[in-house]
Amino acid sequence: MSPTPLYDAAIPSERLPLLIALKGQRIQKLVRYSLFSPDVLRDEFHLDLVNTFESTGGPCCLYLDSGLVIGFGEQPSLNSTVIWVERNESGQTTPFANEGNPDVFPLSSTDTTYAPPFWQQLTGQRITHVELIRQIPPHEGYAALPNEVAVAVQLENGQTFVLGCGLAGSVDFQVWPKEDVLPEVIPTLIGWEKIA
Repeated sequence: MSPTPLYDAAIPSERLPLLIALKGQRIQKLVRYSLFSPDVLRDEFHLDLVNTFESTGGPCCLYLDSGLVIGFGEQPSLNSTVIWVERNESGQTTPFANEGNPDVFPLSSTDTTYAPPFWQQLTGQRITHVELIRQIPPHEGYAALPNEVAVAVQLENGQTFVLGCGLAGSVDFQVWPKEDVLPEVIPTLIGWEKIA
């Protein structure tokens, strides 16, 4: 099989083949590339270190056992999450790869210092479904935007996590367990569209 092309960042509906290809793959880890050091998050933002993986600012990369690494972030001008190929199965990386970037701070889902136990249990799990989450435009100015606010990933152990913005108490890009989506946000969602 040929390696995945090095896609640039785009909204999820423009990268459906990439999302469909996630089904059946196993997760190695997720890494948040934090815009802030753990010390700044603790001392200036008053976050418990164990919550920094979920709550920090910056993109998240999903590392798969095939060697594929997919990046997730936000594009506020589109009110949407964006995705890209950070590294393909043959090891080719994008010029703007987060791994090795000295301006960001990697926080791994496997590190119990920065990530709650929910994230450690995802290692080795096979992806069973991927869903695209769209939001009702919050006001008239958003009506022409894609409003693709998040992607949900369901695993063989029944757990689901969400990568996106605005669903768990912050307008910034975050990752969180599905059960942490705020109840008051659910009525603003058009739906969870299964794509894989």
